[in-house]
Parts: sequence; structure tokens; C-alpha cells
Amino acid sequence: ATLPPTAGRLQRYDAELRLRVNDLDALSAATQKAMRIARSLGGYVASAAYDAPETGPGSAMLVLRVPAARVQSAIVQLSGLGTILGQRIGIEDLQGQADTIADRITALQGEIASLRRQLETPDLTDDARAQLELQRAQSRRELAELRAALEQTRTEGTLATVSVSLTTEQTARLQEQGRLERALDRAVAALAGGGIVRRRRVKDMRRQETKP
Repeated sequence: ATLPPTAGRLQRYDAELRLRVNDLDALSAATQKAMRIARSLGGYVASAAYDAPETGPGSAMLVLRVPAARVQSAIVQLSGLGTILGQRIGIEDLQGQADTIADRITALQGEIASLRRQLETPDLTDDARAQLELQRAQSRRELAELRAALEQTRTEGTLATVSVSLTTEQTARLQEQGRLERALDRAVAALAGGGIVRRRRVKDMRRQETKP
């Protein structure tokens, strides 16, 4: 199951998938296919690490960026690359932050325009002109910083981050744990069944004792 992003809003969408594959050949194939999935959806590979030792389990770690509108398709396709060991999805709304930055940019543009008009006044003193020039320079720097911040926020809100962890470890410990859990379930079921039988026998004995 995947949580969809909200249409029409900027959101930071992060997803993590942990998958197990059968062997090193499957690990290599799954790694390459994960990269192709990201590119086919209009995204790219932000980072990739691949480890295939001669002995011991192999692993790969990829960080993919895909359009937020297509992140559900990405998760579904990536989930099919192996056995799912774990999944996490996080969503943080960025629309309010983007709106606040955009409002401040609009206000700064008005302030800069006002400072420009004041600087065009012919009878300004040197001190007044210097003060206005300083204010305009500070406003321009802040405007540039806010524009960069808004662009970054929009990028974060339109591109989802999907981290994919692949391993060949067959987790014998988990398999053994599963066998123990199944054996415990059978034992509990047997005990519960025995308790029912004993209770029934006690009831039957009581019925016999009450007969004339």
C-alpha cells in the first residue's frame, strides 16, 4: 500500500523500500532495473552504491528522484524487484512555506521599486543617497536568497525521493524464527484444544453424577 501525494500542493515525499533478492545475479539485475524505472518515469538516480563480495551477502543502495505525481507507480514497480522486507513513507507539506516565501518576494520587489524611485530624486543629500543605496543592496541580496529558496522548495515539492535497499541475505534467522513461531502456534492450539476436551469431560462427569 502507498500513500498518494496531495494533488495541487507542494509536498516533500520520502519513501524507503528494503527488498531481498535471491543471489548476486538477481542483485545486479534488480539494481539496473531500479535505475531504468526511475528514468522511465521522468526521474533520475541521485546516488547508487553496489557491493558484490566474493563471500557473504551482496547489497545495493539507491536514492532515486521521481516526479511526485508518479511516485506511486515507482513504488509499485520497485516493490516487484524482490521480497519486501520493510517499507516507510513520509509526507511533509511545503505549500505553506512556498506561499510565505512568494509573498515576501512580492513585498521585496515593491520595496526595491520604491527605493529606486527615491534614488531618482535630484535633491538627495549624499548621506541620504548612501543610505538608500545600502537598503536597496540589502533588499536585492535578500531577494536573490528568497528566489533560490523558493526554487529549492518547489523542487522538493515536485520530485519525490525513493530510497531502495537491496540485499541477497537469505535471513536464515528469520526463517528459523518463522518455524519456531509456527511450532508455538501449533502448541498453543493443541493446549487450547486439550483444555476444551478436559472441560467437556468434567461437564460430562458432573452430568453423570446428577443422574438418579
